[in-house]
Amino acid sequence: MRALRGVLVLALAGGCFTVESTSRVERGPLLRSYAQDSTLPGGLEGKVAVDGAVVNFAVTAVQTCRTEQFEEYAEERITERQAKGAGAALASGIAAVLGAGVLAVVSLVVSNAPDVSSIDAAGRYGAAPRQHVQAAAVATGGLGLPALVAGIVGAVQSGVDVVSTKTTQVVSSKERPCNPAGASGLLRLSAANGALLSEQPLDGGTAAVPLAALARPVEAVTLGEQVVQLDQEAQRTLRAATACAQLDARQTGDLSTLGDGQLLRLVESQRGCAPLRRTAPEVTDPSFEAELRRRQLAGHVAAAPTATRATSYDEAVAATAPTLRFAEGSGDLGALDAPEPLSGRAATLRGTIEGALSVNIGVVQVADRQLFLVLPNEPAWSGDFSVGARVEVVGILAGVHTVGPRTLPVLRVVWMRNAF
Repeated sequence: MRALRGVLVLALAGGCFTVESTSRVERGPLLRSYAQDSTLPGGLEGKVAVDGAVVNFAVTAVQTCRTEQFEEYAEERITERQAKGAGAALASGIAAVLGAGVLAVVSLVVSNAPDVSSIDAAGRYGAAPRQHVQAAAVATGGLGLPALVAGIVGAVQSGVDVVSTKTTQVVSSKERPCNPAGASGLLRLSAANGALLSEQPLDGGTAAVPLAALARPVEAVTLGEQVVQLDQEAQRTLRAATACAQLDARQTGDLSTLGDGQLLRLVESQRGCAPLRRTAPEVTDPSFEAELRRRQLAGHVAAAPTATRATSYDEAVAATAPTLRFAEGSGDLGALDAPEPLSGRAATLRGTIEGALSVNIGVVQVADRQLFLVLPNEPAWSGDFSVGARVEVVGILAGVHTVGPRTLPVLRVVWMRNAF
């Protein structure tokens, strides 16, 4: 029974306090630094070269070599536990228990004779002084002992635990292509719509593709399920090869019988092919450019100057260096009263789409003026250019043109984007 009471006292004492626990991590000194190399799957890299009527592809399979620098530190995870109030309980418990002990000792030296000055109804004398002191000792001990036990339990629950470990972190990582080897498999050249242009097996990592097969722009070069990555030089060579293939595929004959669009595409192919065939007569023949210029001066919209190759609005501005700005409140709008002398000059425009005359010819409103916008057959930009859309345009002025009741200046678009 006494043991049970003791267990109950300890349980009650332990439940008197809430133990709060806090943890922190402290980093120690640097133990060591080391590097670790690993090899990861890489990709395919391609080079392109043109040799007469053949386009040679060289495809190399490479891996990725990674070098990581590690640092290893000593680390201590410190957990502190604290039972609030345990110290005060322990101190009061010790004081009370010591007081009870002192009273118990004092009771031994006081009189044990009954108090004859008082008697109860049963005829019994009052308690002796020793009994009073002993009762006080018991009461004081009864208060101090639970507090002492509670303080001891709280002190046992409180403390600090320290766990020492090692931790490693990556401080730098470098990757580079490595282990090049000639690829093997079936090389596929595809157009933008996924149509297969040519399929050739690789022999020692190289394949020869007939130039005539590239009469359409190459959108993807693949080997199995992997895409062959072409650097900028290879991409330029491939575009020039496509231009040469398109030039070879077209029968020019009498230039005056060609439509404006046909002539424009012929000149674009001629210019694109020039880097590969600088001495070819069909490239240097001035009749193409002369006929194009004659039609531009005559106001043929579709024969307006071709767009500069650009991949962004800012790049188009940098490439054309506009000297005119057409926007609401701009002083350059007055120049549109006589647009013919402006032909060939670059300009920026900010306005609202008013309508479309065809797939690549639209009308834009700028303040109280309107202009025809002529877009390339395959624009490199995208966006919402429906009626009412606000747009920013970089373009080249190309005289005037009449469509129905409208006679408006023409702006050949180099780049267009939505304005906000």
